[in-house]
Amino acid sequence: MTKKITLLALAIATIFTAKSQSFEAPKAPSILSPSSIYLGPNVVRTNTSKLNKAGTAGSGWYSYLSAYQEIGGKITYYTGQPIWKDSLPVAVYATGPNNVGMHAVGQLFDPKSDFFNTAGAPALSRFNRYTLDSVRVFYKYYNFNPGSVDTLLVQFYNADKLSRLSYRLTSGQVVGYSDNPTYDKAKHIGVATSSVKILLSDLNNTDSFFSNTFSSFGDSRTIALPSSLNVGENKLCGFTVTFLPGVTAKLGDTIIINSLPPANYPKKKLNTFQPRLFQENDNLGDTSYNYGLFSWSSIRYSTRPTEWFSGNNGINGSKKTAIDGDFFIRYYNLSAKDINNQGYGLGNVYPNPVKVGSDVQIDFALGRGENVNIQLFNVLGSKVADVASGKFASGENTVSFNTANLAPGVYVYTISAGAFKASKKFTVVN
Repeated sequence: MTKKITLLALAIATIFTAKSQSFEAPKAPSILSPSSIYLGPNVVRTNTSKLNKAGTAGSGWYSYLSAYQEIGGKITYYTGQPIWKDSLPVAVYATGPNNVGMHAVGQLFDPKSDFFNTAGAPALSRFNRYTLDSVRVFYKYYNFNPGSVDTLLVQFYNADKLSRLSYRLTSGQVVGYSDNPTYDKAKHIGVATSSVKILLSDLNNTDSFFSNTFSSFGDSRTIALPSSLNVGENKLCGFTVTFLPGVTAKLGDTIIINSLPPANYPKKKLNTFQPRLFQENDNLGDTSYNYGLFSWSSIRYSTRPTEWFSGNNGINGSKKTAIDGDFFIRYYNLSAKDINNQGYGLGNVYPNPVKVGSDVQIDFALGRGENVNIQLFNVLGSKVADVASGKFASGENTVSFNTANLAPGVYVYTISAGAFKASKKFTVVN
């Protein structure tokens, strides 16, 4: 479950207090300068999956950027924003040369956004649990030191690795919340559930690197998790990307960005990784927790005892800033219509139909902790299996059952939990 941590603002959403320490809130540095405004057709990506007929299970790619633009939202995108492990290098931004101030980026995912409204990526309810299987990141990269190998550290965060931060005015009024991963100050990475390392070399150079257009971020990488995150219902997850260079940097060495010719730089040219960033221009009323996660220099070099990645959730009238990152999830859960007023319900079997020998999952909800019996019957009314028997906690629960001993046909599964009783059907096929 998400941990709750309260931060008290001493000035409107800019100065915060934690454990009696005052500090400036992490925010995007002034080196972020907009390149242009784009409408949806430039970046819309097609969702490729469909719901099953029951409407309670499916899978698909979720892109908050695409969903936001499909309903008419406009964005400001940012090019030439490299990430580096420290602030030794200098990059020549649109506003002039400056030490790198962004050290890691990421994205939080909340499937409950009303912007998700396609058949392949519908908004989930608070009753829907889901798993995260893969993420996809859009970026550009160039290796100026052939023979060197860089590493992308991609870290994944389940809900228990996120801390709920509340932002308050001096009057005590809460002006917003954000869920943020903890930042490991010793290792300068996140405290994550799992991680994957990806190697990059000059063989991975982006062809359109020397351009400041949105489309110059022509590379994307789909990254499968080591094992799926079982996120659960009404919960969030996320990922961060940290660039670990294979070359050492000295103070003043140069990170090449966009279309400026490399020959114009007097210092050592460093390998460059730039994620695609964007900011919402319109306030379209979305209150979901889909936003970027950032490690700025104020976090990287903080002297505070505890730090978190900065999450820009549009707090106090600000605009959401995020990276262009997609999430592939699977959802097979109870829907709101399956649960009665007392919090009890029986979900549909997934998958349905199911092949002989495969596992099925049965979801059910309890209004309080109960002794539960789930049994399986054939169409003649004869019991063929005891699926589950025992004490289960309140809330949503799931049991699995293997169909190896079942002949093809229609079966009825029943649940008995205190006064609650219900039954549903599923089909077994060859």
